[in-house]
Amino acid sequence: MNERFESGLKTRKEVLGSDYVENSIRNATDFDRPFQEFITTSAWDGVWNRGPLDRKTKSLITLSVLVALRAEDEIALHLRGAINNGLTPDEIMAMLIRPLSLTLRLAGNMMGGHLALIIFTMFIITNANVYGNEYSYGYGILAGLGTSVFSVPLSIGIILLEILIAFIQAYVFALLTAVYIGMAVNVDH
Repeated sequence: MNERFESGLKTRKEVLGSDYVENSIRNATDFDRPFQEFITTSAWDGVWNRGPLDRKTKSLITLSVLVALRAEDEIALHLRGAINNGLTPDEIMAMLIRPLSLTLRLAGNMMGGHLALIIFTMFIITNANVYGNEYSYGYGILAGLGTSVFSVPLSIGIILLEILIAFIQAYVFALLTAVYIGMAVNVDH
């Protein structure tokens, strides 16, 4: 192999462990061998051996990206690498808490908004029952339905807004991934 491959292979073994890397190289088929060579040369030499960030910082960044991408298999592998690069369990936990708190907050906000709209709509409909009450002034269910005409489009609007935000997030993650891969492939930039 070439010098960049050997340099990347050395780094890959230091981070992920010799046994794992040698097993990956040994078990490579004719189909995936070019990928093993590409990833070793591009990512492990081109990115991991490139400054100014140290390996510990690169491991922290790698873990945070893998958590965001929900790449469970890669997370387990790179946790070992992070520890090999000097990250402590406390530092790893600190990195995991931030995205977890954001995820829980986002899910909580979405769920809270949906529940509020559902409760508001059901409150209107149940309080304006067919028999009428002091708030419906004899209009019965029509009073509740008339008010819920505003809450249903509001619910649909919030759902559409959440879908738009999900698409924007997907676009940003795809863009960042493309930039990361581009930097890994062309290290001269």
